Amino acid sequence: MPPEAAESSNSRLQRTLRLYQVYIGLNLLWYALVFILGVISFQIVLPQDPELANAEGVLKVSGVILILIGALFFLLTLLTSKPKRNQAGWMTAFINICLGITSCILTPFCIYLAIQWNHPEFKSEFLQQEFQL
Repeated sequence: MPPEAAESSNSRLQRTLRLYQVYIGLNLLWYALVFILGVISFQIVLPQDPELANAEGVLKVSGVILILIGALFFLLTLLTSKPKRNQAGWMTAFINICLGITSCILTPFCIYLAIQWNHPEFKSEFLQQEFQL
């Protein structure tokens, strides 16, 4: 491989890994906010009004659900923040990126990142070359 091609390939690797780290940071922030919203929802006390009799129970249940979702996905995202340099690490990170596509907030960013992550040059460099995150 000519030196220019190797440099370009290494540049793609570093750029895509930086984008992945930005994605992880945004995802962690998002799930932390979901968790905090769940805690706030769980702690809201409504005034004693007959029209709001069921609303407090709904807020408590939705608060617990948001807390569980926020905590679970925060931990899963944290576990995939530094993928191993093997096929399983590449696939785990790719699945994490694809999960981000389902979130309307990060969809455009995740589609671009998924395309870059799935690029043959990136995949071969990711599985062969030593790197630091």
